[in-house]
Amino acid sequence: MSSPHASTCLQELREFLEAEAESARERMMVNAILHKIAQEDAAEAAQRARVRAELVSVIEQFKAQRERQLESQRAAEREEEARIRSYMAAQASRDEDAKRAKAEDFAAREAKYRAIVAEQDALRRKQEEENALRWLLVESKAEKRRIEAERKRKVDAEHSRREMMVANEEQRRCERVG
Repeated sequence: MSSPHASTCLQELREFLEAEAESARERMMVNAILHKIAQEDAAEAAQRARVRAELVSVIEQFKAQRERQLESQRAAEREEEARIRSYMAAQASRDEDAKRAKAEDFAAREAKYRAIVAEQDALRRKQEEENALRWLLVESKAEKRRIEAERKRKVDAEHSRREMMVANEEQRRCERVG
């Protein structure tokens, strides 16, 4: 026959082993949650990097396209200036009255041309500024979403941790009562 002391020791050993097993299960659950959170964080970081790379690519493509447009516009402007100068050179060979009239015409055209160029430059600068502001807004919204997602993730993790602590406390209380 076994002694009552040996039976009590065996019972305590069983309870200890059960508690250890429960503790190991809880650690595995916590580790699994932490691993999942780390995976989600890594996925979010990768997504942000992809979005940023796409955004940079779009901006670079836009810049290159805009530079090509500007160069084409400059070439057209140079051609127009060359045509105007040619026209004026031909007029210079005419008599003095025609020469004076054509010079005034050239001055008016030149002023109009400069006004158009100035207007186009102003429009281009305005468009570039609007595009820059638009990109800033896009980046700002993306950053706000990232910050909100991070805050929500932390709140969710804290909530899960607290629920786990309450469940553990409840289980311990039940074990003490039972």
